[in-house]
Amino acid sequence: MASLNDNLFTILLASQSVLDGTAALHTACGQMQVVFAAQSIRELSFQHSRSATAVDDPAFQTAFINWIKGLQQLTPSQQWCCLKPSGSRFQQTVWRALLDVPLGQRLTYRHIAEQIGKPQAARAVGGAIGANPLAILIPCHRIVPSGGGIGHYRWGVERKRVLLDAERRHGCDLAHLFESRWLKTRSN
Repeated sequence: MASLNDNLFTILLASQSVLDGTAALHTACGQMQVVFAAQSIRELSFQHSRSATAVDDPAFQTAFINWIKGLQQLTPSQQWCCLKPSGSRFQQTVWRALLDVPLGQRLTYRHIAEQIGKPQAARAVGGAIGANPLAILIPCHRIVPSGGGIGHYRWGVERKRVLLDAERRHGCDLAHLFESRWLKTRSN
C-alpha cells in the first residue's frame, strides 16, 4: 500500500502539472482537480470549467492511471489506507463503507445506513455522501434512493448517469475514465 502511494508521489515531485499540491486531470467526464497532502490524495473533484493553468502532463496522467489500477486491486481496507479524505468521523465511516460497493452495482442510502449500524440515518448518510471529497475513488455515484431513480450527485446528475451506465453496461473500471479509450467504450 505504501509503495502504491510512493510510486505516484515520486512522479508528482518531477511533474510540471503539480502546482502547490494541486494537479489537473483531463477525463472523459470532464476536467478533475487532484489535491495532494502528505503523500496522500485529499481531494479529487470534477471542475465546472477548464482551468487556464492546467497543464497536460502525460507522465503524471500515466502515473495516476497506474495508481488507480493498483488501487483497484486492493481490498477496501487497503484502499482506505491509500486515501486521506478530510471529514467527520461519521462521514469517514460512510465513505469507508462505500468502498465495499462493487463496480457496476447500485445500493441505497438506507442500505449504507444499515451497513454502518445506523439504520435510521439514511438522510445523514446522504449528507455524508454529498460531501465526499474523492469523486469516483470513493464511489458515491453508486448510491441511489430507495424510491427509484438515480438521485442527486454533487457533480451533476448527467455525470452520475454516465458513470453508472458505463459501469453497468460496459464494465468500465475507474482507470478507463482517465484513458481516451473510455470514450469509445462509453459511446458504443
